[in-house]
Amino acid sequence: MKKLFLVLVLLAVSFTFVFGDDGEQEEVDYLLFLPNSSNQFADEARARVQLDNIARYLRTKTLTEAQVYVYGYAADVSNDIDPNTLSRERALFVISELQRRGIPRENFTAPVGHGSVNLWGNNINEADRSPNRRVRILFEDIIITPEVVEEAEEEILAYEAAEAMETVPISQESTDFNWWWLLLLLLPLLLLLWPKRKVKRVKPASEPKPTAAAAVVPIRPEGGEPKYYRLTEEEIRNLSYKLFEERNHQHGYDETDWHNAIGQLFAKYEAEGYIVLWP
Repeated sequence: MKKLFLVLVLLAVSFTFVFGDDGEQEEVDYLLFLPNSSNQFADEARARVQLDNIARYLRTKTLTEAQVYVYGYAADVSNDIDPNTLSRERALFVISELQRRGIPRENFTAPVGHGSVNLWGNNINEADRSPNRRVRILFEDIIITPEVVEEAEEEILAYEAAEAMETVPISQESTDFNWWWLLLLLLPLLLLLWPKRKVKRVKPASEPKPTAAAAVVPIRPEGGEPKYYRLTEEEIRNLSYKLFEERNHQHGYDETDWHNAIGQLFAKYEAEGYIVLWP
């Protein structure tokens, strides 16, 4: 009986240690989204700074494949939007933003959507629902918060200083090398300037004039200016999710869907006569 009681006490303490303090350790206004949105933050300027700091923090780490976890959450609201899908799309959006900031996609696990929660607010009113529209990022079982990034600030500064030191000798060496090449190139050019006229006078009259290669002329609609079209991440993300739905929401193919979406969009716009640009 005593052993059973000790086991129950240990389980209760462990549960409190693991789950009990998460809300207190996290900043309430951290990576919060607008209601029903998977790609707009409640405070865009603040969220961009938070993402920049997270990316700087992760770049100081020796990341391996599938080492960073990204979890999405949603508030408990009665509407037609599936909270599980919405929360997963929020996690996917944050991953894409961190990719834009230099963190490779293979370092992330597949985004996870936890759906409706009441971990940070009780969902009674809008103010209480807002903290639940968030994304959490975990690295080595640590939730990345402003406090975590701030504690690692010295490590981040040391990492950036080391990067700057590595680029200095390369830049100086490259500059010296270019000067030598410039001197070597100027000498034959000066020698070729004088005999150039003589070569031109004895050139056979029957020799055809060179013409521009037609292959480099871009597609033009009826002789007009070329039509260019730049793909957007929003288009690719929407088509990727459509492919995910066509596969009956089977997970594990996020990167494949992304590349397939790019290929389909390229084919679509090229068939319409556009020169497609990406990224």
